[in-house]
Amino acid sequence: MRYIKPKAKQFVSYLSQKNINRSINNNVLKLILQDVDKKGNAIDIFMQNFAMNAKVRGVNLCLVDMPKEKAPNLKEQIEK
Repeated sequence: MRYIKPKAKQFVSYLSQKNINRSINNNVLKLILQDVDKKGNAIDIFMQNFAMNAKVRGVNLCLVDMPKEKAPNLKEQIEK
């Protein structure tokens, strides 16, 4: 791992050199982009870590959890 990690970091740094310009008007999507993993990580940080793990391991999987019931309105959806 100690031999692969520096090269993987170098590769991922090329991918994340430029910030992605996102123009989103949806409040729910804005909240998701600011804290994509419910650990305080923005989408760009999450994707850098994801790419790093994928490069080191050769593959990486991302599971997305969805609520069983859809919120009846946007306010409840944002709160949940």
